[in-house]
Amino acid sequence: MRTTLAAVLLSFASLTAHAAEPVSVSSTYVELDPMSFDISGTNAWQAVTFTNNTASRIPIYGLAWNGPFDFNYRCGADGNSLDPYGKCTLWVYMKENAGTPAGYHAGEVAFRVATGNIEVDLAGFVYSLFPKTGTKNLVDSLTTLGLPAASVDRLRPPAVTAKKYIWDAYASNDKNACAYVRTFIDRAEQEAAANRITDWEALVLIKQAQEVLTQVRCCNR
Repeated sequence: MRTTLAAVLLSFASLTAHAAEPVSVSSTYVELDPMSFDISGTNAWQAVTFTNNTASRIPIYGLAWNGPFDFNYRCGADGNSLDPYGKCTLWVYMKENAGTPAGYHAGEVAFRVATGNIEVDLAGFVYSLFPKTGTKNLVDSLTTLGLPAASVDRLRPPAVTAKKYIWDAYASNDKNACAYVRTFIDRAEQEAAANRITDWEALVLIKQAQEVLTQVRCCNR
């Protein structure tokens, strides 16, 4: 196959433009795996790597972001700059905040360096309402998630019955509610299996119900 001079020049120009970026990022999109969440409501940290492509130290001014996320990073020997040709790792995880509804959330973080902002799109899954899940939040989430009316009709009775036995899952240890919470989990799984609600909506509900089971010390199924 013959390679034209124009093609070579175009390829070289593309490589040169990419190499000219003072700071590059391993990924401009991070989706936090909902299945990595533990029962406390946080998921495993995930990492994004930034690379200094220059021979100069690049100061770091910090982070700006929107969405229910939390961050940590350390860069360079002083923690506040990118070493020449060095790397920096940014860790991110979902963090539920007051007023954050259960469900799937998208956001953005801007890694602010002397050469300009580097933006990374984020998406993740908050399954519990703030504060920690109780039976009230389990019932309220049926409305928050905007489930189909038919699914709500099937899911609400066991949740409401459980709520009668536990006024608030943090303060009570009423095991009479355990069977109703387990029934609720079964119904949520059935609704998802029948494609009447999405898998992530079912995961929100099931995770919240499991938290209630833990709080009232119900035996595992």
